[in-house]
Amino acid sequence: MPVIGRFVPNQAGQVAARVAGAVDHFLVEVGDQVDQGDQIAILVSKTYIWERNRRNAEVSNAKARLATSRSKLQLLDQEMKRLQGLKNSPAFSPARLNDKQQENVSAKSEVSESQAMLMAAEAELQLGEIALANTVIRAPYAGVIIDRHFFKAGQMSNGVVIIIKNSDFHGLDISCVVGIIIIVMKHPVVPFLRKINLSAYRHPEFSRAHLLDIL
Repeated sequence: MPVIGRFVPNQAGQVAARVAGAVDHFLVEVGDQVDQGDQIAILVSKTYIWERNRRNAEVSNAKARLATSRSKLQLLDQEMKRLQGLKNSPAFSPARLNDKQQENVSAKSEVSESQAMLMAAEAELQLGEIALANTVIRAPYAGVIIDRHFFKAGQMSNGVVIIIKNSDFHGLDISCVVGIIIIVMKHPVVPFLRKINLSAYRHPEFSRAHLLDIL
């Protein structure tokens, strides 16, 4: 007998944005096929661009501070060598040499601190680059777009679209109700309805099917 059913994906997933933001525009429509890595949607990225630029400026500032600290240390090293060369001279001052040695230690600490600040600034810049790149939402696997959750300019915090993982009939189930079983007991007649799901795989006539479950 004729049976009416519907295709049900056996594997589907919700594609979510990794950063929060408003949707600038979609690059796909419902029914479009996508490959892994294809762009699906673009978030408004101006805030992330300026944040990346600010962090880039912090890296430049940290590099400048490190260069200044190294120059200061180099100058102190030269002064210490000059003072050490005067040890046999009447103009030699041990107290002055000791002061320069302390300044040299302090300058070395400033260089180490500047290096650490530069590393931190570079790490923040990398995080900014990653956040900016994540404003482009890509398909994690090949499939077909079957739904969109947000319209343009909607705030993006959860899923953008739903993609069927398999883009052909090999990844689809056909779900349908094929019959009703009535169980008659000894006492009052009690009907029990049971739905049977069948899975039909791609076939010229969809003639092969097997029982998935009995609900």
